[in-house]
Amino acid sequence: MLARLPTTGVHSRGSNGEYGSQRSSPVPRNFGSNFQGYIVVAEPDITELNHLHSEELLHLHRGQGLDIIWRDTFRCPTEQEYIQMARWHSVLRLSVKIMMAFATTNVDVNYVPLVDLFGIYGQIRDDYMNLQSQEYTNTKGLADDISEGKFSFPVIHNILKQRPKTSTLKHQAIAYLKDTTHSFDYTLCVMRSLEKHIQEETARLGGNPILKTLLERLHQ
Repeated sequence: MLARLPTTGVHSRGSNGEYGSQRSSPVPRNFGSNFQGYIVVAEPDITELNHLHSEELLHLHRGQGLDIIWRDTFRCPTEQEYIQMARWHSVLRLSVKIMMAFATTNVDVNYVPLVDLFGIYGQIRDDYMNLQSQEYTNTKGLADDISEGKFSFPVIHNILKQRPKTSTLKHQAIAYLKDTTHSFDYTLCVMRSLEKHIQEETARLGGNPILKTLLERLHQ
């Protein structure tokens, strides 16, 4: 199961996997009108947490920046470049690394690979849904990734040389990706492969029914 925040003073783990000391101090906590108790919370190594926080924010901005520069300079990334961008683009990494730093159990378990898989899967799924989901069309408009000139995963599979704006041209572009280059079939194949890797990594870490249910819902 995923690590939880501690209630006792332990050692914190930085982003590089090394540990730093923490100090424990009692903090008042109200449990009801007739009872007040104290719990012991960990005071983390601020330097390590600042480094972790800054490192992941830099990754996040790099991922967003790559997405923008590819679009504005019309440079189609490779699939590996896209996957790296999607890995950096996920804010989940920061949350999980902070939980790992505060963990009191499973302190030697690295959950980042699983989070990376979810981040990549989520980005590819979002790209796919943007072009294939009626719900996305209703809320965001028809194929706005194509209008913006974004190099989404299906588009990378078959690069589009134009940025169609009208509904007619967008439908033609989507039909071309679907029927001629089979880019949506390829995207689904990659998503299914990622789902398998996520299931295997989750099982290796001991299993998690919540993540299993989440993946099943995303699969639909």
